[in-house]
Amino acid sequence: MKFIILLIISGLFLNSCNCGADIKLGEFNLTETSTQFVPYSGKEILVFEDDKGVEHILKSKAGIDLMDSKMTVRTICDEGTFSKQYQYYETQREQIVFFDALGNQIFYVDLTTQFEDAGDLDSLAIYDFLMIDSGIDGNFNGRIEIITEERQNQVSSSHRNEFWNQSDFLGDTTIYGREFKGVFMSTTNEGKSIYYCKEKGVIAFRITDEEYWVLKN
Repeated sequence: MKFIILLIISGLFLNSCNCGADIKLGEFNLTETSTQFVPYSGKEILVFEDDKGVEHILKSKAGIDLMDSKMTVRTICDEGTFSKQYQYYETQREQIVFFDALGNQIFYVDLTTQFEDAGDLDSLAIYDFLMIDSGIDGNFNGRIEIITEERQNQVSSSHRNEFWNQSDFLGDTTIYGREFKGVFMSTTNEGKSIYYCKEKGVIAFRITDEEYWVLKN
């Protein structure tokens, strides 16, 4: 009886597998313009000094992780759970994570390629996108989001406002007594912020109105 049931299931499965292999449309490797937004090699020892003068040392355990990825843009065949066919672009993704001396994750940096769906492939807006996510003492401390380069077509203002609106560009500014160039600041977590620039990466955390960490080295 079990054998008959398995045959029936196998038959249904085979009959549903009508979609072909996924179709690769092209490749988008991360550009030099985009990778310059990530100044880390993975071997750094980052030293942050807090408002009380205490130093916090951050290191990456695994360094930079550069991996191949798939960006699926269309489902062109859907014959059920076991049979689907997609159109995709082959892309790259670059990530690095920094931890404190106790092994707690303090922030990670994720650079990848994404797209805005405009309805057809010719109008597809493809862009490189950087996200820096942070947390201190187990609490979310802020997120930076930057479109580092538009690769194909222009990203619409509505897409920027709807999805990538968690940070502001401050430009050259002084943060906790130290000068930095081209600074981005997270904006969506009230009372907390993270600050970032191309030249040095993460440069400061505002934990409360009175508490902060600022990059020392």
